[in-house]
Amino acid sequence: AKGSFHEGRGSFSSALYYRVWEDLLSVLTLEWGDDSSIANGDAYNGWNYEGYWYDNWRSTLNAGDAVLYGLEIEAAYSLNHIWSLSGNLALSTNKYSDYCSPYGPEYTTTDTAPFVNVFDVLTPQVDGVQTDCVIAEGKYVPRSHRVKGALSIQADIPTRIFGMNTTLQADYRYAGPYYVDDFNLFKNSDAGVTNLSATMRKENISLRLYINNLTDNKVPLNLNQENRYIDNPIQGYPAIESNAFLITPRRPRELGISLSLDF
Repeated sequence: AKGSFHEGRGSFSSALYYRVWEDLLSVLTLEWGDDSSIANGDAYNGWNYEGYWYDNWRSTLNAGDAVLYGLEIEAAYSLNHIWSLSGNLALSTNKYSDYCSPYGPEYTTTDTAPFVNVFDVLTPQVDGVQTDCVIAEGKYVPRSHRVKGALSIQADIPTRIFGMNTTLQADYRYAGPYYVDDFNLFKNSDAGVTNLSATMRKENISLRLYINNLTDNKVPLNLNQENRYIDNPIQGYPAIESNAFLITPRRPRELGISLSLDF
């Protein structure tokens, strides 16, 4: 739905949605053709410790389904010939509805063999699944914010400054917490970032002064899990696969000036 109000000084749009996301793709090394590591209690399926190379293929598979639903709203309003407001809000719930996570077998109680799985693991031999996996039905889909929003305030100064039209703007952007893994055990915190700017324009010249991340929020921009490989102490053997976290830091507080010239 969308519309306007207060004699056209305000506008809004909104949307409700419900989606079924079928056959989610997961990337992993399939353990087809080699059960030796499973039999030896190894959590990293597909690695053949008796040989020198992987016996299997890095591949993708359809691991299950998810349900996504939520509400999105956008609005803008002109208070007068100087001040105006705009903002948006997104509320969403993204959950696995029928999903067997191939990453579940990597959750173990120890870092060294013999590995003991934290969860009950389904196997192709017993349960008929495509690869070893753990049921994650009802868990939130990783890296999906339940709440996101932004608010912007703008002022067009009626009096010229140094002969230039001037616009002041402040905006606040919020992103709620989100889970990093399929089993909702690891969460990245919520973060709110405030930015300020003053833009001055005259004919073909534009000067902008800005402060980004005013409060110097240090919550990571992104957290993710990934595999890394380290040298094997046994010469001639392949690298050792190990779990790791990929952390993308947020840009710190930044003060700057930009000048542009159109010609």
